[in-house]
Amino acid sequence: MTPDADPLADFLGHVAQHPELQEQLAGADFARVSAIAASAGFQVSRVALLRAQAQQILSLSDEELELLLDGHVDEVVALQEFDAYLGRM
Repeated sequence: MTPDADPLADFLGHVAQHPELQEQLAGADFARVSAIAASAGFQVSRVALLRAQAQQILSLSDEELELLLDGHVDEVVALQEFDAYLGRM
């Protein structure tokens, strides 16, 4: 990993290639995600995860935020592909 590397982006790239990690991460809280990342050799802090989540939320359109507020998470996920999320970071 280079000094400018982003451990979270590197971990997410790794996860994209490993379905078993995707299953482990489903529904995991920040502490669990950080532990899973560490077991895969990536140092991803809970703070980094929270910041990434905040950035993602801030990048959502008003329509997407309304969907989230109304509990339509699946619709928002359908609007936001995993690759699009990575591109926003």
